[in-house]
This record gives sequence, C-alpha cells and structure tokens, in this order.
Amino acid sequence: MSADNVFVTYYKLTDEEKELFIQKNICENSLKVEDSYSFQESAMEQYHIGYCFYRGDGVAKSYDQAVKYYRLAAEQNYAPAQYRLGCCYFRGEGVEKNDEQALKWYCLSAQQGYTYAQFEIGNCYYYGRGVERDYVEAVKWYRVAAEQDCSKAQFCLGHSYYNGMGVGRNYLEAIKWYRIAAEQGEVQAQSELADCYLRGVGVAKNYNEAIRWYRIAAEQDSVQSQNNLGNCYYYGHGLAKDYSEAIRWYRLAASRNYAPAQYNLGNCYACGNGVKKNYTDAVKWYRLAAEQGDVSAQFEMGLCYENDQGVPKSTKNLYEAVKWYRLAAEHNYVPAQYSLGVCYSLGRGVAKNEEEAFKWYKLAAKSNYLQAQIALKECYYYGRGVEKNRAEAQKWNERIKAQQKN
Repeated sequence: MSADNVFVTYYKLTDEEKELFIQKNICENSLKVEDSYSFQESAMEQYHIGYCFYRGDGVAKSYDQAVKYYRLAAEQNYAPAQYRLGCCYFRGEGVEKNDEQALKWYCLSAQQGYTYAQFEIGNCYYYGRGVERDYVEAVKWYRVAAEQDCSKAQFCLGHSYYNGMGVGRNYLEAIKWYRIAAEQGEVQAQSELADCYLRGVGVAKNYNEAIRWYRIAAEQDSVQSQNNLGNCYYYGHGLAKDYSEAIRWYRLAASRNYAPAQYNLGNCYACGNGVKKNYTDAVKWYRLAAEQGDVSAQFEMGLCYENDQGVPKSTKNLYEAVKWYRLAAEHNYVPAQYSLGVCYSLGRGVAKNEEEAFKWYKLAAKSNYLQAQIALKECYYYGRGVEKNRAEAQKWNERIKAQQKN
C-alpha cells in the first residue's frame, strides 16, 4: 500500500482493525510515520492525521504534530480543522495559549456553519475570552448552535434564560432548552432540569421527576446529581428517608472531590445519621470541603476546633477556630460572622476587641440572624464597641420581636 493512502484507509477501520493495520502497514513495512504523511494533499486527510497525533491513536501522542496538521488543513478552509486549531490555542496544546487566536479560528469555522465552533464563540463572549464579555452576543451564538442540535449550546441557552444573562429571565424558556438538551443526554441539563422540578421553578414541583432526572445524571457520574440524589434520600424528598442510601450517593460524589458532598458526609458522621457518630471522620470530610472553599464546612471546622470535637485538644484550637470562622465570615456566611463576633467580644482565640465584635454582629444582624440581632441590640444599649444609643437599641428590639413572631 502506498504511503499516502495509509491514514485514509486507517480511518475507515474499526478500533480493533486499526491496531492490526498499524502493525502491518507501518511496523512491518518499515514506513516512517513522518514519511507516510508527507504525501498528503487532502485537507480532510491532514485533519485526520492531526487528530491521530492529538489522541495518540496509532501513533505517539504529539500536540505539536497535531497542530502542524490541523494548521495545514485549516489554511485550506477545512472547518473541523479550524475548530480543532482554535481549541489548541484555547488550551495551549502544541502552541502557546492565545484566546484571540482561538477565537479567530473558531470564527472561521463557524462562518462555514460548524456547530461546535459556533458554541465555542458563545463561550468566548460569555466568559470574555479573547473578546470583551458580551452576554447578548453569547446568547446569539448559543442559539445558532442550539438550533443545530448542539446539546451543550442548548444547555447554555437554557442557563442564560434561567439567570437572565444576555436575555430576559424566562424560566419557561429555560426549562424548554434544558429538556431538549437533557433528552439528548447532556448531563448538566439533566441535573438542572431535576433542580427545577425539585424546587418548582418554571414547572410544577414534582419530586418524582426530580429524582428521575437526578438518577439519570448521577448514573453518568454527575457529582452534582449524586449529591442531590443523596439529599433526596436524606430529607425524604419524593421517597422514604434512607440515610444509608444517602450516604452511598454522598460518598460517590465526595470521593471525586465534590465539596458539597464532602460537607454532607461530614454532617452524617457528626450527627450519626446512617453511620456511627464519629467526629474524627466528620472533621476529615469537613476539612476536605473547607479547603476547597466550602463556607459551610469552614464554619463547621471552626465549631469543631472551638469545642475540641474530632481534633486533638490543644491550646491553639481556639486560634484555629477563629481562622476558620474568619474564612467563612469573609465570604458572607452569616453564622460564621456571628461566631467571629463572639470570639472578638470574649477574646477567644483573638485579642478582645469590642469594635470588631460590633462590626461582625452588625453584618450578621442585617441578614436577619436572630442571635446577632440580640447581640447588636445589647451593643447599642450598653455602648459596647459603639457609642451608646438606646433609640437604636429599641429599633433592633422591635425587629427581634417581629422576627420571633414569624
């Protein structure tokens, strides 16, 4: 077989036939890989050669070689190669990362109607990569690709409608596009559609439908849906409470480093729901989530250190508690703001500072956190950390009474 036909024939074979073909036509005939490409003239063939190099399919993986052949095909106006070359620029594979160059090649491909490129242009505008962020323009390109059955674009268009980004907020339209994408197997859309059914957003609340879509996505390894399906079992949404089954789904997602599931698993160990109560294991999972920035887990880490639960007893534990409270409080986690205020008020793990205590109480109180409102009222009444102001104390007292009635 002539060298210039090697990869044309190769790409017509099944995966099992490819390995035998490579052995016979390259290994046995001693054709050099580079020699077998030098005669290629067809842009399609050049593209396929590039794809072989990109995936390491029959040849040693090489992004540099992939880019070389993608570029040869792209410069002959072959849309799939233009798209792939754009992806290489976007990811910095075989070429220096360059968002502007990525967008250039996406646009050349999209002008020929290549759906994936149209979708990526939408992403470039949505995230401001290689171009100034423009949600309206993003929606335009998502719609073009979505109407050509690109499931990822359908999901993104639904997401745009859901959040009112680049288009007026419209939950019915969001549901429409989520459903179209979900029925094509788009996992993110399946998960979001399930959320909508669970909360009754854009569609009548329906736990059975929520669970059905969560399960479909969870069985495709969606960590978000695995965690949410665990929540359904934990709280009894649409099915009987089953802590053991909840833990099974939490653990699946937690093992893949999904912070909300790690936090939920930590709660199960802290409360003894579905497992034997074990604060050491609770702290293990809280810490994994907290180190990823999960504010609920950061707060729980603060509580564990403050109360010597699941951590070795140490005189430094209160300082650790303050550290974790502060991390959560600075990200507007209200219970942590109150707890940090208490630490400043009592001088626990930090130098006593009534002005700082007042600051954190006030932040939490504005979010209607009852304990913080009570503490803030006393600050105004007794002049702790703020000038004494009985009228202001009375205002907060009225807010407290109103909230307690509710």
